[in-house]
Amino acid sequence: MKDWLKKETERDHLLRFKEALADFPEGSIVATECPDFVVETEQANVGIEVTNLYRNGGGSRGSQLRALESLQDYTLRQASQLYEAKEALPFVEVSVSWSFHTPVTKVRVQHIAGTLARLVAAHLPDPGEQAFLGYLDSTWKLLPQEVDHIFVSRPASLPENAWGSSRGAAVPKLDPQDIHNAISAKEKKLSSYRQQCSQAWLLIVADGLAPSNHFEWTQEVGDTCFETAFDRVFFLHYSHSFLPG
Repeated sequence: MKDWLKKETERDHLLRFKEALADFPEGSIVATECPDFVVETEQANVGIEVTNLYRNGGGSRGSQLRALESLQDYTLRQASQLYEAKEALPFVEVSVSWSFHTPVTKVRVQHIAGTLARLVAAHLPDPGEQAFLGYLDSTWKLLPQEVDHIFVSRPASLPENAWGSSRGAAVPKLDPQDIHNAISAKEKKLSSYRQQCSQAWLLIVADGLAPSNHFEWTQEVGDTCFETAFDRVFFLHYSHSFLPG
């Protein structure tokens, strides 16, 4: 399941990149592993490796933040599945704000998921309305210690359940070294990529959907020329234009 979600996320990034790049190669996109995708054209096979840019270049602090986000997301998937297993419940949008003081741990995942599913089912708002569970409401004592508050919404035309996290953090400025580190890390596998394609591209992504890969764009990055053994390198920043290289 985790590998499937990762591949679908990479595909979403690639399709957004395709829409943004005027000279994206025309051909069939084939999902592979090394690189992530190969575009089969009449002239050549273009391999595209997709990598997410994270804080601290994947260092200890950045890795810890990514691991926590992944565990929070996994907990919400479990909670959503438990909610859906209950009979005759409407589709809902659930936004969970996590505690800054008490992080989610693996041993607590099932307990948190079960509690969230029960609380949402027990406090459904009317159609078109929203319910708040948290401080200044009697429900705050019922929340797991890892959760600060919850918003439950019932939009009129919601086609499926949607559970997500509400996160906040200071946004660091993007530094050219961040891009350089991402390129260098992937160049180690470049010989393997070239076995599957005649051209090798690298797509670096910062989608800003979580604190671990949310950056503030800087003109210094836009003005920097990066040396690389890849045929082309691109940076896809969801709140800014991408940089071809």
